[in-house]
Amino acid sequence: MKKHLIIFGKLIILNFLFSSLIFCTDKKDENEKNAENHPGWTRELFNLSYTIETPDTYTGGINYEAHGTTYQKNNDDYSVVIHGGFCDPAIDPCYASDFNGPGIDIQQDSIPYTNLHGNTAYLTLKTPIYDHNDVIGCFYYTNYSGKAIRDVYGKLILKDVSNYEFRMAGTISYASSKQDQVLQIVKSIKYN
Repeated sequence: MKKHLIIFGKLIILNFLFSSLIFCTDKKDENEKNAENHPGWTRELFNLSYTIETPDTYTGGINYEAHGTTYQKNNDDYSVVIHGGFCDPAIDPCYASDFNGPGIDIQQDSIPYTNLHGNTAYLTLKTPIYDHNDVIGCFYYTNYSGKAIRDVYGKLILKDVSNYEFRMAGTISYASSKQDQVLQIVKSIKYN
C-alpha cells in the first residue's frame, strides 16, 4: 500500500511538472508577440541595422539621393509619415546616416526636441521597442495637440549596433487617430 502511495505521489508530481512545461512553452510573452509578422504588411529595411513593417497600402520606402540613402514611408492621406535613413557606402561623401546626434539614455522619462516655433519642448510619452527580449530602442512622442492633420510627433531612438549607444534613428509624425497603428509599426522594428 505504501509503495502504491509513493508511485501515485510521483505520478502527481510528474503530471504537475509536465503541465507546467506545456503551459510555459505554449504561452508567448508580449515581446515574442511583438516579433510576429502582421498579415497584409511588408517588412523592409529601415536602415542598415534594422527592418520595419508597414501596411501594404503605405507608399515610399528607400530613397537613393545624391547625399546618401534615406527612408520615407506614408499612408495614402499623409496622416502618417515615417522618416529614417541609412548611409549608402557606395556614395562618397555620404551625408545620410543610420543614426543622428549623441547617445541617449532611454531610461529617461522624456527627451527634448525643437518644436515648430523653434522652442525647446519635450517628448513625454514613450514606448519601448523589443526584438524578442532585447530592448533595442524607444519611441518618444508628444501628446495630442489637435492643431494639424499630423498632430503627434515622435523620435525613434534605436541601439547603434556599432557602439551599443541608443541614438536617434528617425521620426514619425501622425494624426492622433492613427496612434494604435503607429505603435504597431514601431513595435515591428527588429534587428536586420
